[in-house]
Amino acid sequence: MDYVNETNNLVENLTVVENNEEFIPIYETDKGEKVVNGRELHQGLGVQRDFSHWIKDCLNSVDAAEKDFSSLKTESTGGRPSIDYILKLEIAKEICLVAGASPRANEFLKQKSKAYRKYLIQFEEKYKVNPYQNMSKELQAIFAIDKKQQITDERITAVAEDLKDFKENAPLFNIECEELQKALRAKVISEMGGKKSAAYNDKSLRTKVFSDAQRQIKREFGLTSYKAIKRSQFNKALEIIENYKMPFVLREIIESANSQITMENLKLMKAKNELVKDYVV
Repeated sequence: MDYVNETNNLVENLTVVENNEEFIPIYETDKGEKVVNGRELHQGLGVQRDFSHWIKDCLNSVDAAEKDFSSLKTESTGGRPSIDYILKLEIAKEICLVAGASPRANEFLKQKSKAYRKYLIQFEEKYKVNPYQNMSKELQAIFAIDKKQQITDERITAVAEDLKDFKENAPLFNIECEELQKALRAKVISEMGGKKSAAYNDKSLRTKVFSDAQRQIKREFGLTSYKAIKRSQFNKALEIIENYKMPFVLREIIESANSQITMENLKLMKAKNELVKDYVV
């Protein structure tokens, strides 16, 4: 088969790239792929079953495709030639996982499977493929600089976003709190008929209106203090103040207080007019 020839060529030259005494070697093919020997993995895990049957069952269990492993015949001193399997790391990790989870697995195999899978994962982390390894040193340097610039840009963007988030979610500054108080005072004065109105000059009534307006603002934001309003909510707070409407009961009291003063003023003006009229006559 063409595939057999191709895989035999693939593993013709294997170079050891990791040889930990506690585990099996990890090899690199002439195409740069990292692999392990299936028979060595079988021995390293301490599997009691016959290798040929075990490896076939494992490959079937993990749905391995032809691209995931290579099989080649090795010479034998007698009898039929044995078949070795060269496994890519990804499929070897899955085999370790399946072997340890098998109902037949004893405690030793379970522990070995975990250890081998961790070993393969750590190797991958240690030897991650460098996408620039086949480029000239000059190109590698250019890409390295570009990568550093990209990382710098990403950090600047992250800092800018953090700063923006801080500004928007930070509590109001004192000057902004004072501005809200100023806007609230102007609104209350207007609602009560002006500074010279009888209602506004009634300290008790004025306090009630201020308290009601403040409660409405805090209620809108679910807060207990102006200082807890976020800077991003400042304009919304000004809008709430601008649209503030007193409860009907307070408005009635204010209108009554202002109308009484108006009637007294009319009576006073009428009396003055009468005096002027008598004086002129």
